[in-house]
Amino acid sequence: MGVSTDGKLFYGICFEEREEEEEFELKNVPEYDEEDYSGPMQFLENECEDKEVIISSHCSYDYPMYYVAITSTNYTASRGCPKEIKDFAVQDDWDQKIKDFCKKYNLPYKQPTWNLASMLG
Repeated sequence: MGVSTDGKLFYGICFEEREEEEEFELKNVPEYDEEDYSGPMQFLENECEDKEVIISSHCSYDYPMYYVAITSTNYTASRGCPKEIKDFAVQDDWDQKIKDFCKKYNLPYKQPTWNLASMLG
């Protein structure tokens, strides 16, 4: 069994690394079984019903660093499997969609950008 590394490209906001005790003070998160998820961010990453904006993570599965992104821009390329990205044009409504999503869940907002990150798993 080897170590897998993935490249992640997305248009959105990366959140600063947080210590475990510095959990986000989220709002509007449905109740969930705490035995199944390490916290509300992991719950939203797996169960969020929003289809246009997602919460996902980069860095590693053991130490996830979260981000919010426009779903259609959330690309992952596994080692040895490049992906062609045909368009980097930002749609007029993307920033507002991310802003609304952040407001709904009480996440910190800043100007979204294109981001390239990695995931070690």
